[in-house]
Amino acid sequence: MAASGAPVAPETLDLGVALRLAGVENPTINLARERIQEALADQLGARSILLPSINVGGNYHDHDGNLQAGSGLIRNVNSQSLFLGLGASTVGSQTVTVPGIRVLAHLGDAWFEPLAARQRVSARQSDARAVENDILLQVASAYLELAGAEALLGVLQQARGDAGEVARVTRVFAEQGAGRQADAERASARADLVRREERAVEGDVAVASAHLCRLLSLDPSVRLRSPGGAVVPFRLIPEDADTEELVAGALRARPEVFARTAEVTEAQYRVRQEKVRPLLPLVSVGYSGGLFGGGGSQTTSSFGPLKQRSDFDTFAVWNFQGLGFGNRSQVRRADAVMSESIARFDVTVNQIRREVTEAQADARAAYRQLGLARVALGNAEEGYKLESERIKQGQGRPIEVLDSLQQLIDARRELVRAVIAYDTAQFRLFVAVGSTPDGTPAPLP
Repeated sequence: MAASGAPVAPETLDLGVALRLAGVENPTINLARERIQEALADQLGARSILLPSINVGGNYHDHDGNLQAGSGLIRNVNSQSLFLGLGASTVGSQTVTVPGIRVLAHLGDAWFEPLAARQRVSARQSDARAVENDILLQVASAYLELAGAEALLGVLQQARGDAGEVARVTRVFAEQGAGRQADAERASARADLVRREERAVEGDVAVASAHLCRLLSLDPSVRLRSPGGAVVPFRLIPEDADTEELVAGALRARPEVFARTAEVTEAQYRVRQEKVRPLLPLVSVGYSGGLFGGGGSQTTSSFGPLKQRSDFDTFAVWNFQGLGFGNRSQVRRADAVMSESIARFDVTVNQIRREVTEAQADARAAYRQLGLARVALGNAEEGYKLESERIKQGQGRPIEVLDSLQQLIDARRELVRAVIAYDTAQFRLFVAVGSTPDGTPAPLP
């Protein structure tokens, strides 16, 4: 363990590792997965509606005082009874109030609840996948941000060496009288400016590392870094592909479409469930068995022996809520929920269309900018090379190469930004058409 205040060694990880880590401890992804477990629990409950419940218990009854017979005769009676076994709560000749084995369910609920619960599970699974894709896209973007900041730092580190060399040669020329002192001071100021920009980008690297740590649920004090090297563009989806084909593919593959479709299907089941509710009965089937015994002042024994007893009860009840108007209101409510589900489906479809078209437009623009940045870098490198060779041949002063050097630095930085922008746009388009961000990207030649 590092001592307090000691610099922390940076942890190196590539994009694949970052995407795998994102799916391990990210709280947003874990929350979506727990919602799946909640829906699965509800589905298990729905499937067990027609399974019997088992009640084991007993009851003791003791009465002392007046009782009225069916004929109206008042009698002073002392009685006791005891029941033990499957079920509980029975007195005298009445059946067992709490049956030992009982099925109590509405036949409509027993049919439609499992169907609706299955659709809810499907919706939660698709929503969880959509959340995971969104988080992985954020991780990929944050990783590219880190890689881009490191690449810019490398550009400035190289520029620091180049600017330092120009400042040194310019100072030598001034000391030998072959150049002006003002030129030497100007070159030195340019080298100092590059060093300040380098320190600023070092801060950007630290910020990008902390951002990635937050998405990966890591300690923000951990310094992350990419494997290094030049950033390269990745083509995951051809940016010049037909837009309608991309949209059609997205509507077939995006988990959000599956989730909203499952919600619409669940709502349709709910409407049918409420429509058949008054037509199908609430059914109760119960069986109780155990030992029952007792006695009292009207018998030869105050408490007789316990003997075997069994009860079987069944009934069916058709219920019309509020003379049927209550049932009608439930049907209307289920219809409204279904309409809301259809509206959410339409909103999702429109959102996916917008995301695909915007991501493709960004990818196209980023690709054009990438080409321009490459041309600009080639021109800047050629200009800096020619200026350097001219100075080496004694055809000018070293300060004259300073503008070419600045153009070269700017071109290198612009190319890094263009590559990162293109890769980010490609990942957005990749996810927008329904692919998972943890797919292996192919580098663009």
